[in-house]
Amino acid sequence: MPALLALGVAAARLPTPRPAAGAGAPTGARRPQQRVCPAGTDLLAASPVAQRHPALGLSIRIFDGHDAPARSGGHQVRLTVAQADLRVVRLAAAAGRGFGAAAETTRLTAAASGALVGVNGDYFAYDWSGAAVPYGPLVRGGRILRLPPGVLRVVGSDAQGRPVAAGVRAGGSLSSGGGTQRWSLPVLSVNDDGDGGPPDRADAADPVALGRGVAVVTPYLGKARPRRSVEVVVRRGVVVAVGHRLSFGARSTWGSGTAGARDVLLAASGPAGVQLRRLRRGTAVTLTYAARFADGPAAGTKVRDAVGSGAVLLRDGRNLASCSVSAAQSRPRTMVAWDAGRTRLWLLVVAARGRGVPVSRYGLTYRQMTEVARSLGAAEAVMVDGGGSSTMAVRTGDRVSRVDAPADAPQRPVPDALVLVRR
Repeated sequence: MPALLALGVAAARLPTPRPAAGAGAPTGARRPQQRVCPAGTDLLAASPVAQRHPALGLSIRIFDGHDAPARSGGHQVRLTVAQADLRVVRLAAAAGRGFGAAAETTRLTAAASGALVGVNGDYFAYDWSGAAVPYGPLVRGGRILRLPPGVLRVVGSDAQGRPVAAGVRAGGSLSSGGGTQRWSLPVLSVNDDGDGGPPDRADAADPVALGRGVAVVTPYLGKARPRRSVEVVVRRGVVVAVGHRLSFGARSTWGSGTAGARDVLLAASGPAGVQLRRLRRGTAVTLTYAARFADGPAAGTKVRDAVGSGAVLLRDGRNLASCSVSAAQSRPRTMVAWDAGRTRLWLLVVAARGRGVPVSRYGLTYRQMTEVARSLGAAEAVMVDGGGSSTMAVRTGDRVSRVDAPADAPQRPVPDALVLVRR
């Protein structure tokens, strides 16, 4: 789902305007109707229409039902639930080969080593270069593929592979010199593509643009990076280039080929840029950085896998789902949920079913989806991208296929996915 649509998902319901003082409602006038925001559904009322056990500790159940009572015009929908024993499998992130590379969820799942089941991941948009960019962070196997500045919400796993929904930030530093001459700058972002153009209003809130620290760019991001006043390339802990808009990325002087696979470009502006400009070729530097949870049960620890997330809809067993305009609509949804002990996890996908009806047409409201997760035994639940992105894929032998809809149903290419892999 494009980022602008994702913002609308969490929009608060606007209060009904009050009439001006002294103004009375005309005789016979109807009161504004309250928005209908159903929480119940018949999806779990009957036995599943299909079940699969693709691996030890993993089961898939498919339920058919309606997004509202059929007699009141409810639409036919299908709920697909993957339930995992987290002692056997763990939650991980999957992504395309490079920045901006999007692929169907089935392909991302097939390409992820050891992946048994996968669902689509973060909301995304298309940036200035036309690349499909995740709306939030992307961390895979402890490696940061994208992490803009600030604290950003994710769903993922900690070092032990247990699910976490929390804020994430970049942490680390660039330092050089010795004794009293030693200096250090904080690392504030990793592979933040920015807007690629000249400074604008978007830079006003960017701490790197304000000169408070450095941005790290790896070959994964390549040339799709924001403009900063100073850039430095580091290879194996030694400065090899200093300048502005250095040749970095695929088929470039630095950050390209086997020799440049581990090159890092550092960018800064303002006071941090002044400090960076003092570096000279051949200078040894120390660069450390990692993604760390900013809050929640794993606060302060390193992130193992994560994608940007939408709203937290279930927290400690409480339904937090809003009844905003988009949240109250029947739409395809993808959700990640787990129990209080973080020993069981559910991946849920709901979409339309029925002859001649696109799978991306209907689904459930936020409140309905959250109640389904709670009925399954979940205490925590987080929404990720939905609509035409909602897809669940399962591996059977060497083949990965779609399981939540007909195999030939169209899939929207997405930049990342969440997968269940063997421990």
